[in-house]
Amino acid sequence: MKKILIIKHGALGDIIFCEGAITDIKNHHKDDEVTLLTTPFFGKLLNNHPCIDKFEIDERKSRWNLVYLYRLIKKLRAQRYDMVYDLQNSNRTKLYHKLMMPISWSGEALFASHRYTRKHIHQATCYTHLAKQLQLAQVTTQRCDKPNWLWLKAPVKHILSAYQISQPFVLLLPGSSKKHPQKRWPYYAQLARLLQQQGIPVFCAPGPDEKELIESFPAPCLLDQNKPLSIPQLIGLSQHCACVIGNDSGPTHLLARCNTKGIALFNQQIDFHQTSIQAYYSVMQSQDLKQISATAVYDQLISVMNSNTEVTQP
Repeated sequence: MKKILIIKHGALGDIIFCEGAITDIKNHHKDDEVTLLTTPFFGKLLNNHPCIDKFEIDERKSRWNLVYLYRLIKKLRAQRYDMVYDLQNSNRTKLYHKLMMPISWSGEALFASHRYTRKHIHQATCYTHLAKQLQLAQVTTQRCDKPNWLWLKAPVKHILSAYQISQPFVLLLPGSSKKHPQKRWPYYAQLARLLQQQGIPVFCAPGPDEKELIESFPAPCLLDQNKPLSIPQLIGLSQHCACVIGNDSGPTHLLARCNTKGIALFNQQIDFHQTSIQAYYSVMQSQDLKQISATAVYDQLISVMNSNTEVTQP
Protein backbone atom coordinates (compact mmCIF):
# COMPACT_ATOMS: atom_id res chain seq x y z
CA MET A 1 0.00 0.00 0.00
CA LYS A 2 1.40 3.38 -1.03
CA LYS A 3 1.03 6.59 0.96
CA ILE A 4 -0.42 9.55 -0.91
CA LEU A 5 -0.52 13.17 0.28
CA ILE A 6 -2.88 15.82 -1.11
CA ILE A 7 -2.21 19.45 -0.14
CA LYS A 8 -5.12 21.91 -0.14
CA HIS A 9 -5.32 24.70 2.43
CA GLY A 10 -8.34 26.71 1.21
CA ALA A 11 -10.19 28.99 0.75
CA LEU A 12 -13.77 27.67 0.71
CA GLY A 13 -14.31 28.36 -2.99
CA ASP A 14 -11.08 26.58 -3.89
CA ILE A 15 -11.95 23.63 -1.67
CA ILE A 16 -15.32 23.36 -3.42
CA PHE A 17 -13.67 23.16 -6.84
CA CYS A 18 -11.15 20.55 -5.67
CA GLU A 19 -13.64 17.99 -4.38
CA GLY A 20 -13.84 16.20 -7.72
CA ALA A 21 -10.06 16.21 -8.09
CA ILE A 22 -9.69 14.58 -4.67
CA THR A 23 -12.11 11.87 -5.79
CA ASP A 24 -10.15 11.28 -8.99
CA ILE A 25 -6.92 10.96 -7.02
CA LYS A 26 -8.46 8.39 -4.69
CA ASN A 27 -9.89 6.44 -7.63
CA HIS A 28 -6.40 6.37 -9.10
CA HIS A 29 -5.03 5.11 -5.78
CA LYS A 30 -7.88 2.81 -4.77
CA ASP A 31 -5.76 0.55 -2.58
CA ASP A 32 -3.52 3.29 -1.21
CA GLU A 33 -3.79 5.51 1.86
CA VAL A 34 -4.75 9.08 0.97
CA THR A 35 -3.94 11.85 3.45
CA LEU A 36 -5.08 15.48 3.13
CA LEU A 37 -2.87 18.28 4.46
CA THR A 38 -5.17 21.21 5.17
CA THR A 39 -6.10 23.86 7.74
CA PRO A 40 -8.04 23.12 10.96
CA PHE A 41 -11.37 24.44 9.59
CA PHE A 42 -11.28 22.39 6.41
CA GLY A 43 -10.01 19.37 8.29
CA LYS A 44 -13.27 19.40 10.24
CA LEU A 45 -15.37 20.18 7.15
CA LEU A 46 -13.92 17.29 5.13
CA ASN A 47 -13.64 14.88 8.04
CA ASN A 48 -16.19 12.44 6.59
CA HIS A 49 -15.19 12.68 2.95
CA PRO A 50 -15.33 9.13 1.53
CA CYS A 51 -12.07 9.54 -0.40
CA ILE A 52 -9.82 10.81 2.41
CA ASP A 53 -8.34 8.27 4.81
CA LYS A 54 -6.28 10.53 7.10
CA PHE A 55 -5.66 14.20 7.82
CA GLU A 56 -2.62 16.28 8.64
CA ILE A 57 -3.29 19.79 9.95
CA ASP A 58 -1.26 22.78 8.85
CA GLU A 59 -1.91 25.94 10.86
CA ARG A 60 -0.02 27.91 8.20
CA LYS A 61 1.99 29.91 10.69
CA SER A 62 4.47 32.41 9.29
CA ARG A 63 7.12 30.88 7.10
CA TRP A 64 9.58 32.79 9.27
CA ASN A 65 8.43 30.69 12.22
CA LEU A 66 11.30 28.30 11.66
CA VAL A 67 10.49 26.08 14.64
CA TYR A 68 6.95 25.44 13.36
CA LEU A 69 8.17 24.92 9.80
CA TYR A 70 10.88 22.49 10.92
CA ARG A 71 8.42 20.41 12.96
CA LEU A 72 5.84 20.28 10.16
CA ILE A 73 8.32 19.24 7.48
CA LYS A 74 9.92 16.71 9.81
CA LYS A 75 6.50 15.16 10.47
CA LEU A 76 5.67 15.03 6.77
CA ARG A 77 9.04 13.59 5.79
CA ALA A 78 8.70 10.91 8.47
CA GLN A 79 5.56 9.61 6.73
CA ARG A 80 7.63 8.77 3.61
CA TYR A 81 4.88 9.64 1.15
CA ASP A 82 5.16 7.95 -2.23
CA MET A 83 3.39 10.79 -4.05
CA VAL A 84 2.28 14.34 -3.27
CA TYR A 85 -0.48 16.16 -5.17
CA ASP A 86 -0.13 19.88 -4.50
CA LEU A 87 -3.58 21.31 -5.30
CA GLN A 88 -2.72 24.57 -3.54
CA ASN A 89 0.21 25.55 -5.77
CA SER A 90 1.20 28.49 -3.59
CA ASN A 91 4.58 29.92 -2.67
CA ARG A 92 4.20 28.19 0.69
CA THR A 93 3.68 24.75 -0.83
CA LYS A 94 6.52 25.31 -3.30
CA LEU A 95 8.71 25.79 -0.23
CA TYR A 96 7.36 22.54 1.21
CA HIS A 97 8.33 20.84 -2.04
CA LYS A 98 11.91 22.07 -1.79
CA LEU A 99 12.18 21.03 1.85
CA MET A 100 10.74 17.56 1.22
CA MET A 101 12.86 16.70 -1.83
CA PRO A 102 13.59 14.20 -3.21
CA ILE A 103 9.93 13.18 -3.58
CA SER A 104 7.42 12.52 -6.37
CA TRP A 105 5.38 15.72 -6.65
CA SER A 106 2.48 16.94 -8.80
CA GLY A 107 2.18 20.71 -8.87
CA GLU A 108 3.24 23.84 -10.73
CA ALA A 109 6.77 22.45 -11.01
CA LEU A 110 5.27 19.74 -13.22
CA PHE A 111 3.48 22.39 -15.29
CA ALA A 112 6.78 24.20 -15.79
CA SER A 113 8.45 21.05 -17.06
CA HIS A 114 5.71 20.80 -19.71
CA ARG A 115 6.03 24.50 -20.66
CA TYR A 116 2.76 25.57 -19.07
CA THR A 117 3.26 29.11 -17.80
CA ARG A 118 1.44 30.80 -14.94
CA LYS A 119 -0.36 32.83 -17.64
CA HIS A 120 -1.73 29.64 -19.16
CA ILE A 121 -2.86 28.44 -15.74
CA HIS A 122 -4.74 31.66 -14.91
CA GLN A 123 -6.45 31.74 -18.32
CA ALA A 124 -7.90 28.28 -17.73
CA THR A 125 -10.94 27.48 -15.64
CA CYS A 126 -10.33 26.07 -12.18
CA TYR A 127 -11.36 22.64 -13.42
CA THR A 128 -9.21 22.80 -16.57
CA HIS A 129 -6.20 23.66 -14.43
CA LEU A 130 -6.84 20.80 -12.03
CA ALA A 131 -7.58 18.33 -14.82
CA LYS A 132 -4.40 19.22 -16.68
CA GLN A 133 -2.34 18.87 -13.51
CA LEU A 134 -3.77 15.43 -12.76
CA GLN A 135 -3.50 14.25 -16.36
CA LEU A 136 0.19 15.16 -16.42
CA ALA A 137 0.51 12.92 -13.36
CA GLN A 138 -1.24 10.08 -15.25
CA VAL A 139 -4.46 10.39 -13.20
CA THR A 140 -7.70 9.75 -15.09
CA THR A 141 -10.01 12.75 -14.62
CA GLN A 142 -13.62 11.59 -14.53
CA ARG A 143 -14.87 13.65 -11.59
CA CYS A 144 -12.53 16.65 -11.67
CA ASP A 145 -15.13 18.97 -13.26
CA LYS A 146 -18.05 17.36 -11.42
CA PRO A 147 -17.62 18.12 -7.69
CA ASN A 148 -20.60 16.99 -5.64
CA TRP A 149 -21.05 17.91 -1.98
CA LEU A 150 -24.23 16.06 -1.12
CA TRP A 151 -22.20 13.61 0.99
CA LEU A 152 -21.80 16.45 3.52
CA LYS A 153 -25.49 17.26 4.05
CA ALA A 154 -26.78 17.24 7.62
CA PRO A 155 -30.30 16.40 8.87
CA VAL A 156 -32.41 19.57 8.95
CA LYS A 157 -35.81 18.23 10.01
CA HIS A 158 -35.71 20.31 13.20
CA ILE A 159 -35.02 23.51 11.24
CA LEU A 160 -37.83 22.81 8.76
CA SER A 161 -40.15 22.20 11.70
CA ALA A 162 -39.05 25.31 13.61
CA TYR A 163 -39.82 27.54 10.60
CA GLN A 164 -42.87 25.53 9.54
CA ILE A 165 -41.42 24.85 6.10
CA SER A 166 -43.59 22.33 4.27
CA GLN A 167 -43.02 23.19 0.59
CA PRO A 168 -40.10 24.16 -1.67
CA PHE A 169 -38.89 27.70 -1.02
CA VAL A 170 -36.53 30.32 -2.42
CA LEU A 171 -33.30 30.58 -0.45
CA LEU A 172 -31.43 33.89 -0.45
CA LEU A 173 -27.70 34.03 0.29
CA PRO A 174 -26.96 37.76 0.68
CA GLY A 175 -23.44 37.47 2.07
CA SER A 176 -19.91 37.45 0.73
CA SER A 177 -16.49 38.14 2.14
CA LYS A 178 -16.20 41.46 4.02
CA LYS A 179 -13.05 42.04 1.99
CA HIS A 180 -15.13 42.26 -1.20
CA PRO A 181 -18.22 44.42 -0.54
CA GLN A 182 -18.55 45.02 -4.30
CA LYS A 183 -19.69 41.39 -4.61
CA ARG A 184 -22.82 42.00 -2.52
CA TRP A 185 -26.02 42.61 -4.49
CA PRO A 186 -27.92 45.32 -2.51
CA TYR A 187 -31.55 44.42 -3.28
CA TYR A 188 -32.21 41.15 -1.48
CA ALA A 189 -34.79 42.78 0.79
CA GLN A 190 -36.69 44.18 -2.22
CA LEU A 191 -36.62 40.76 -3.88
CA ALA A 192 -37.92 39.11 -0.72
CA ARG A 193 -40.88 41.52 -0.66
CA LEU A 194 -41.66 40.81 -4.32
CA LEU A 195 -41.69 37.08 -3.62
CA GLN A 196 -43.88 37.49 -0.56
CA GLN A 197 -46.36 39.60 -2.55
CA GLN A 198 -46.66 36.72 -5.02
CA GLY A 199 -47.12 34.15 -2.26
CA ILE A 200 -43.78 32.45 -2.93
CA PRO A 201 -42.10 31.14 0.25
CA VAL A 202 -38.75 32.84 0.76
CA PHE A 203 -36.09 32.54 3.45
CA CYS A 204 -32.71 34.12 4.02
CA ALA A 205 -29.61 32.32 5.27
CA PRO A 206 -27.36 35.00 6.77
CA GLY A 207 -23.73 34.21 7.40
CA PRO A 208 -21.70 35.23 10.46
CA ASP A 209 -21.07 38.65 8.85
CA GLU A 210 -24.77 39.34 8.21
CA LYS A 211 -26.19 39.16 11.72
CA GLU A 212 -27.57 42.69 11.34
CA LEU A 213 -30.05 41.31 8.80
CA ILE A 214 -31.89 39.15 11.28
CA GLU A 215 -34.12 41.85 12.77
CA SER A 216 -34.52 44.05 9.69
CA PHE A 217 -34.91 41.57 6.82
CA PRO A 218 -38.50 41.19 5.55
CA ALA A 219 -38.26 37.41 5.18
CA PRO A 220 -37.44 34.94 7.96
CA CYS A 221 -33.72 34.36 8.51
CA LEU A 222 -32.89 30.70 9.01
CA LEU A 223 -30.88 30.02 12.16
CA ASP A 224 -30.21 27.05 14.40
CA GLN A 225 -30.60 28.05 18.05
CA ASN A 226 -29.85 31.67 17.14
CA LYS A 227 -26.64 30.70 15.34
CA PRO A 228 -25.87 30.87 11.61
CA LEU A 229 -26.37 27.58 9.81
CA SER A 230 -23.37 25.32 9.37
CA ILE A 231 -22.26 24.36 5.88
CA PRO A 232 -23.67 20.80 6.24
CA GLN A 233 -27.01 22.26 7.38
CA LEU A 234 -27.04 24.65 4.44
CA ILE A 235 -26.53 21.73 2.08
CA GLY A 236 -29.31 19.80 3.80
CA LEU A 237 -31.73 22.71 3.45
CA SER A 238 -30.80 23.23 -0.20
CA GLN A 239 -32.48 19.94 -1.01
CA HIS A 240 -35.80 21.55 -0.05
CA CYS A 241 -35.29 24.65 -2.23
CA ALA A 242 -37.09 25.61 -5.40
CA CYS A 243 -34.26 28.01 -6.19
CA VAL A 244 -31.12 29.50 -4.63
CA ILE A 245 -30.04 33.10 -5.21
CA GLY A 246 -26.63 34.25 -4.07
CA ASN A 247 -23.60 36.40 -4.70
CA ASP A 248 -20.19 35.25 -5.90
CA SER A 249 -19.52 33.55 -2.57
CA GLY A 250 -18.47 30.18 -1.20
CA PRO A 251 -22.00 29.13 -0.16
CA THR A 252 -23.40 29.95 -3.62
CA HIS A 253 -20.72 27.92 -5.39
CA LEU A 254 -21.18 25.13 -2.86
CA LEU A 255 -24.94 24.78 -3.30
CA ALA A 256 -24.51 24.93 -7.07
CA ARG A 257 -22.67 21.61 -6.71
CA CYS A 258 -25.54 20.07 -4.74
CA ASN A 259 -28.11 19.43 -7.49
CA THR A 260 -30.00 22.70 -7.00
CA LYS A 261 -31.42 25.33 -9.34
CA GLY A 262 -30.19 28.86 -8.80
CA ILE A 263 -29.06 32.31 -9.86
CA ALA A 264 -25.58 33.68 -9.19
CA LEU A 265 -25.00 37.45 -9.18
CA PHE A 266 -21.55 38.55 -10.36
CA ASN A 267 -19.70 41.82 -10.47
CA GLN A 268 -18.20 42.48 -13.92
CA GLN A 269 -14.70 42.46 -12.44
CA ILE A 270 -14.94 38.69 -12.06
CA ASP A 271 -14.74 36.30 -15.02
CA PHE A 272 -17.35 33.81 -13.87
CA HIS A 273 -16.43 31.44 -16.72
CA GLN A 274 -13.27 30.51 -14.78
CA THR A 275 -15.46 29.11 -12.01
CA SER A 276 -17.77 27.14 -14.38
CA ILE A 277 -20.75 28.37 -12.34
CA GLN A 278 -22.67 28.83 -15.61
CA ALA A 279 -22.81 25.04 -15.97
CA TYR A 280 -24.98 24.90 -12.85
CA TYR A 281 -26.74 28.23 -12.28
CA SER A 282 -28.14 31.07 -14.33
CA VAL A 283 -25.66 33.98 -14.09
CA MET A 284 -26.53 37.68 -13.97
CA GLN A 285 -23.62 40.09 -14.21
CA SER A 286 -23.09 43.85 -14.22
CA GLN A 287 -20.22 46.31 -13.84
CA ASP A 288 -22.07 47.59 -10.76
CA LEU A 289 -24.44 45.18 -9.02
CA LYS A 290 -26.73 48.14 -8.25
CA GLN A 291 -27.64 48.09 -11.94
CA ILE A 292 -29.34 44.70 -11.57
CA SER A 293 -32.84 45.44 -10.29
CA ALA A 294 -34.89 43.28 -7.97
CA THR A 295 -37.52 43.00 -10.72
CA ALA A 296 -34.94 41.68 -13.19
CA VAL A 297 -33.80 39.00 -10.72
CA TYR A 298 -37.42 38.12 -9.92
CA ASP A 299 -38.21 37.63 -13.62
CA GLN A 300 -35.13 35.44 -14.04
CA LEU A 301 -36.09 33.50 -10.91
CA ILE A 302 -39.54 32.68 -12.31
CA SER A 303 -37.90 31.49 -15.53
CA VAL A 304 -35.48 29.26 -13.63
CA MET A 305 -38.20 27.84 -11.38
CA ASN A 306 -40.43 27.08 -14.36
CA SER A 307 -37.63 25.36 -16.23
CA ASN A 308 -38.27 21.67 -16.73
CA THR A 309 -34.57 20.98 -16.91
CA GLU A 310 -33.65 18.19 -14.50
CA VAL A 311 -31.03 19.27 -12.00
CA THR A 312 -28.02 17.01 -12.38
CA GLN A 313 -24.29 17.39 -12.32
CA PRO A 314 -22.98 18.46 -15.77
